[in-house]
Order: sequence, then C-alpha cells, then structure tokens
Amino acid sequence: METQKLREWGLSPEQIERVMEENGRELGEAEQRLAGLERMRERIVQLEAQAEQSRQQLEQADGLRQRSQQAEEEWKQRWRQRDFEEALGQALHRSGARSERAVRALLDEEALRPGEDGAPERIREAIDRLQVQHSYLFSAQKAPPQILRPGSHIGPDAEDCRIREIMGLPGPGQRKDDF
Repeated sequence: METQKLREWGLSPEQIERVMEENGRELGEAEQRLAGLERMRERIVQLEAQAEQSRQQLEQADGLRQRSQQAEEEWKQRWRQRDFEEALGQALHRSGARSERAVRALLDEEALRPGEDGAPERIREAIDRLQVQHSYLFSAQKAPPQILRPGSHIGPDAEDCRIREIMGLPGPGQRKDDF
C-alpha cells in the first residue's frame, strides 16, 4: 500500500506507520509462505525427475529381465535338442544301425522331438518299427561265434586239451614233433 493514498484517506502519520508495519508484516509472512511454496515446487520437480529416472531404470530392468528369460529359454531349447540328439544317437548305436545317417533319414524326427511325455520310449519304438521294416539297415544283435583255432586258449585247459586231442593236434605244452 502507498503512504500517499493513506494520506488522501485522511490517516494520521502514526496510523499510516501502523498500517505500513502491519502491511509489511503480512507481506513478510506472505513472502515466507511464497518461499516455502517455491521450495516445495522445486522439491516436487526434483521428485518428478527422480520418478522419471526410476521409471526408465525399471523399463531397462524389465528389458534386461526379458532378454535374460529369452536367453535362458534359448539355452534350454539347445540343451533339450542336444539331449535329444544324444539319446537318438545312443539308441541307434545300441540298436546296431549300420548307417546312422540312413536310419535317421527314415525316422520322423519331428514326431520324436523331446517333450514332457518321455521321448526315449518313442525313439525306441520308432527304431524297433524300422528294424522290422528295414532290417538290412541294422546288424544282427547276436554275439559273434567263437572260433577255436589251434593254439588258442579259450576256456579251461581240460576242454582245450580235449579239443586238441579230437582234432589230432599236440597238447598245449607239446610240439608237433613230440607226439
């Protein structure tokens, strides 16, 4: 408020001084409140900036988590594939497949892919069907015959000596000139 205006209203100098003091005090309080509000506004701006930064960090963390989960799924898929390939290779080896490549060409590998229902049984069944249909791709599962040759020591000495005697061969300690 201006003192000139107060004089026009007919106030005495003492009254003008009191009005100015009161007006100054109210103005000081208002300025303090305004300064407090300014500090609050600055703090709000800082908090909004921190909140935005936190949101960005959360988005980055979510992106990293998703990439990590994707990488984990990819590796799990690779491990399942490797385990399937190994199980199939072992099954073909145990079945006596002469050519793993030829047998694999006849197998429907997509139907045998690993799942939750136990792929090894399905692999075994598919190989058994192929052994029936295409037996020429598999070697016989029989043990090779034992061939007794002169001078070989396969079995107990008594049997060996008996076999030698039947064949007309000298015993293990004899030479052909000794008998």
